[in-house]
Amino acid sequence: MRRIHCVELRFRTSIGPQRCLCQPPRASSNRHSTFAVVVAVMAWSCLVASAAHAQDTPDYFRQNCKSCHSIGGTAVLTGPDLKDVTKRKDRAWLSAFMANPKGVIDSGDPYAQKILEESRNVVMPTLPGLTPERLENLLDLIEAESQLEESQFKGVQVSNKPFTDADRARGREIFLGRVKLQEGGTSCVSCHACLGWRPVGAGSHQRF
Repeated sequence: MRRIHCVELRFRTSIGPQRCLCQPPRASSNRHSTFAVVVAVMAWSCLVASAAHAQDTPDYFRQNCKSCHSIGGTAVLTGPDLKDVTKRKDRAWLSAFMANPKGVIDSGDPYAQKILEESRNVVMPTLPGLTPERLENLLDLIEAESQLEESQFKGVQVSNKPFTDADRARGREIFLGRVKLQEGGTSCVSCHACLGWRPVGAGSHQRF
């Protein structure tokens, strides 16, 4: 059998006995090292989480705000366009309104009442997962997008050109279902009446 020799280097101190230099560190040193590693990992996790939280702000806006608000859009949606909204009202007011729209409206705030009237009395719902940090991130996003020539949240752009006779004729055909919608949806007249055209859903079989 092979014999393994261990050469111990020892030293003597004035306050303690001889100690082998090849011995592992004491348990207390290990505990201190482990604690330092844990603290470092926790700090790094917080930084990563904070960065990820900021990065998901466009997705949050897309999922929770875009259906009612545009940034630099021309289409009339349920809520107002948000381009340069931080120039119209300060951040404190905007944060309070975003966090609790109904509460600000019920308080009698004049600007909130104006928004409600322009939104056809549709009260903005309370958004999920709002924190002070997310509110700040949303306002930062709106400010940044407002400075762009074309925001990614501009929404559907509506032409300001006047309708021609050809446009009106095509609109009539689309409304009556004579021109099929691209995605295969039902015609407008299936649910809506207009100019004496009764909805099919109401039982009308009127010829056009």
